[in-house]
Amino acid sequence: MRTTTRKIMITVLAAILSCGSTLTANAQDDDRTWLQVRTVQVKTDRMGDFIDLQKALVEASVDAGRPGRSVWREVRGDTATFHFVTSADNMAELDEPFDPPMDDDDWSDWVDDIMETTRHISRQILRSHREWTLPPTDDSDPDLLLLRTIDVKSGSMADFHVWIRDRLLPALKSGNAGGITFNHVAFGGDTSTWIIGARVPDWAALQSRRGNLAHMNDFEYGSLMRSMAAMTEGAELRVLRYQPELSW
Repeated sequence: MRTTTRKIMITVLAAILSCGSTLTANAQDDDRTWLQVRTVQVKTDRMGDFIDLQKALVEASVDAGRPGRSVWREVRGDTATFHFVTSADNMAELDEPFDPPMDDDDWSDWVDDIMETTRHISRQILRSHREWTLPPTDDSDPDLLLLRTIDVKSGSMADFHVWIRDRLLPALKSGNAGGITFNHVAFGGDTSTWIIGARVPDWAALQSRRGNLAHMNDFEYGSLMRSMAAMTEGAELRVLRYQPELSW
């Protein structure tokens, strides 16, 4: 049983190292970026061991020249939850065989050890719509990320695309917003789900519920939000903090 479980865990963890539909009918496949997101829930009494093991993995991966990843940790709610994100320009990259960054014995030991620190791992593959991405206004490392998960009503996806393109994006741009990404669940979850990430400098910036839309007057903001509510079934907000020591 332990051998079978470990093989399953190796497969799951391997994808951590190798980290939806188009927004317009004219978008080309090579304009899309695929994201693999591994959500890892850590045993609270093994947090130190988990972080030490991840740092060892970072060192080995950098030495081996492995593709980079970004790591985020939830800072409210389940603070023992980490999100590991890697990107691919096309799905074919996900077919490439996994080559551990350590020799076989060290890798086997690492997997055995990491198994003991985690309580749950899940995976999603997202389409990141970079044609609508608003780049950060500076090149500093991110700190906090406001993650908004939106469930779009059945039959409203096309209208939601138009709403983002023709209403939300112009409003964000007029407020000089930056560091915003639009992602659509492709595999591993409900494909009617959108995940919109927005970089924020600190908690004080989250005090205003309007955030990057604070420049809008009451009528404009209310109209924008009502039109979104007509197409969606709810939204969830999470705040994540970037983990530079676990990223490369």
